[in-house]
Amino acid sequence: MLPQRISLIYIVLLSIFLSSCEVSCTVGDKNTPEDTKTKPVKKDGALLYNGIQLQTTQVQVEKAYLVTNDDKAERIGDDNFLDVNKGIKMVLLIGDGWKALDEKVYLSGSMKVATTDGKVILDQPDLFDRVREEGISITDSKILSLTVNFTSWNTNEPLTLNVDFNIQDKNSEARIEGSYQVYTK
Repeated sequence: MLPQRISLIYIVLLSIFLSSCEVSCTVGDKNTPEDTKTKPVKKDGALLYNGIQLQTTQVQVEKAYLVTNDDKAERIGDDNFLDVNKGIKMVLLIGDGWKALDEKVYLSGSMKVATTDGKVILDQPDLFDRVREEGISITDSKILSLTVNFTSWNTNEPLTLNVDFNIQDKNSEARIEGSYQVYTK
C-alpha cells in the first residue's frame, strides 16, 4: 500500500507543478507584428526604407526614408510605428532629373493620407503652392521632405494609415509617385 501512496502523492505533486508552468515561444520582438517590419530595398538605384514604394519617370531618387517631424528628426523604425504627437516626414534625396529654368525648378505634387477603411485624414492637392511662381533652387530640389502633422488626433485606437504622394516637374516629364504605410499605437 505504501508504494501506491507514494505513486499517488508523486502524481498529485507533478500535476500541481506542471499546472503552475506556462510554456511560450516567441521569435523577435513579441510586441511588433512581423508583417509590419520592413527591410531596406534597392530599386532602380534608390535605397528605399520603411516600405516606401516608388515609381519614377525621368528622375533619379537616391534614397527615401521616414523620420519624425520634430526637432530631433529621429528615424522611424522598420516597424513603421508612429508617435502621432511627433508627426512624420518622408525625406527624398534626389539625383538627376528635374529640369531647371534660370537656376530654378518648378514642381507640383499632392499627398493623401487615409485609414484602411477609406477615411481621409489629409488630402493636400498642391504641396508646392507657396513656391508655384518663384520655383525652388536646384540645390533645394535635391532634398525634398513631405510632412504630416496630426494636430487634432482624437482616437486612441491603433490604426493603419496609407500615405499616397506624387511630385512632378512642371517643365518636363520627370515624376515621382509612391506610397507607404504607418501604424499608430
